Amino acid sequence: MSNRRHSSVAATRKPLGNRRNGAIRSTWGDRLFAVAPTLLLAIIVLLPILMLLIRSLHHENGEWIGLSNYSKYLRTPMLLGALQNSLIVSSLSAIIAVTIATALSFVVERTRVPGRALLGHIMMLPMYAPTMLIGLSLIYLFGRQGWVTRGFFGRTIEIDIGLYGLTGIIIAETLLILPAALLVMRVAMRGIDRRLDDATRLIGASAWQRLRVVVWPACVFGISVSIIACFILALTDFGAPKIVGGSVVVLPVQIYQQVVGQQNLSMGATIAVLLLLISVGLFLLQHRIEKRATLRTVRPDQLTSRADIKPNIGRDIAMSIVGWTAALLMLAVLLAGIVASVTHVWPWSISRASATPGPMFSFRHYLTNDALSAGMGKAISNSLLIAVLSATLGAAVAFISAYSVEKLRTFAFSRSMSRLLCLVPLAMPGLVIGLALVLLLNRPTLIGLPNPLTVLQGGFAPLVIANVVHFIGMAFLTTTTALRQQNPNIEEACDTFDASRTRRITSIALPLSARAMLDVWLYLFINAMTTVSAVIFLYSPQTITASIAVVALDDAGEQQAATALCVVILVINLLVASLIALAKRLVLNK
Repeated sequence: MSNRRHSSVAATRKPLGNRRNGAIRSTWGDRLFAVAPTLLLAIIVLLPILMLLIRSLHHENGEWIGLSNYSKYLRTPMLLGALQNSLIVSSLSAIIAVTIATALSFVVERTRVPGRALLGHIMMLPMYAPTMLIGLSLIYLFGRQGWVTRGFFGRTIEIDIGLYGLTGIIIAETLLILPAALLVMRVAMRGIDRRLDDATRLIGASAWQRLRVVVWPACVFGISVSIIACFILALTDFGAPKIVGGSVVVLPVQIYQQVVGQQNLSMGATIAVLLLLISVGLFLLQHRIEKRATLRTVRPDQLTSRADIKPNIGRDIAMSIVGWTAALLMLAVLLAGIVASVTHVWPWSISRASATPGPMFSFRHYLTNDALSAGMGKAISNSLLIAVLSATLGAAVAFISAYSVEKLRTFAFSRSMSRLLCLVPLAMPGLVIGLALVLLLNRPTLIGLPNPLTVLQGGFAPLVIANVVHFIGMAFLTTTTALRQQNPNIEEACDTFDASRTRRITSIALPLSARAMLDVWLYLFINAMTTVSAVIFLYSPQTITASIAVVALDDAGEQQAATALCVVILVINLLVASLIALAKRLVLNK
């Protein structure tokens, strides 16, 4: 009977046409699947960097001058000052942000503070807003006509913190990179071994001893990694320093001034290469720390959960004060911008001594078209189109690259190159990517042949490509993690029954990765809506985005209209995030 059952099962199997001597033979489809992402990434990642490097070695008139631009930069105090400012701002911002994030992650993950989940969501709000919104909101609070600076217009004591300059940039960057630091530190707090936690309680260890023996060892790796990551984020940000920097110039702003203000692409490329080298060096340092870190393996059932945290009145009261003070300050900054965007004329309409005609509040700044030829509505629709295209194309490239790296068995070198090319953009500042693409698209010839990429100029394609390159790194890592978590026995079963590659992807890999792919799509969409640096050199009057329009409105003196546009972007991102959360729940239920 058993022999007959075995024979009937064997008869239903397809012939193992892709096996030879026990090994899986790769098909032409697999080979194409392995090579295609490598070729695509080489074109959109490596070629622009090469163009950037070549331009930095030439004079503005096209003459080869070698390293003269670098020598000139390092010998010019005014130019070199931007590098010093960037290092100071990035260092202080990263240290402050990680310190605050460590305390807040302790509040959310290790206490019984009421509403701690809501507190965590509030602190993540800057992630959904353009970086300029934080800078503009700080101006409405601490600028020359700010609420705090003017003592709420004569109602309290006046406090002037000297916002414009290093102070304002450090405060803005700290608020902007805080969500990234908080994400890392919350994961670190969740990695605490419950057995060690319980043991310290049983022996009667004090709160300080448990903090030193249990919490600190679990967090030290996350702290070191998040400091470097936050340093890179602060170093490469363009929006906030552009708004509140005043006369203090940092590297991203200096690149913008050289390219747009002085039309000096060669010096702009030189500064971009220097910024890229610093970012790559820090990224390699972070990777080395991650590689050499000795982490304990803790099973999921051994991790400390929120339910395991015992109530402690003294701790919870103290942490409530810390956590909700930080959350209220974050809300105050964001609400300052929102209130200013609906104020009829800032600050006179809400000033006690104001005689400005008209209502105190109005939505006229949400309807303005005066500062931009395309209009605010056109900029928003462009942003939505570019964000959807960037998210969809970026998710597809991330999935194909991750799948070829993790699931295929052919062309090992090509798959390794795909992984490298996906990770390189993690260390590439947005301005560097944008400028490199400009140099590539404007180059008439490549290796002596007409450049076919010049046809992309003036359309949406360069902006979409810039977004995909800029954010492909995190999308690739997220997708790779999702594919690695899939049961390897499923792939072995597919090999046994000779399932086609298309069937494996559509019936297994994609459905099992659906939640992760929704996260990837949302990540790409939000960043495409909020980024300025990656697309500031690539837009045309017909393809201007909402984030770029914010910069244009601010330059035109229309700060309230710029703030209103930032608020619109924030609302759109929150709505899309809510829809994706609903979609993830439906996927999970299915």
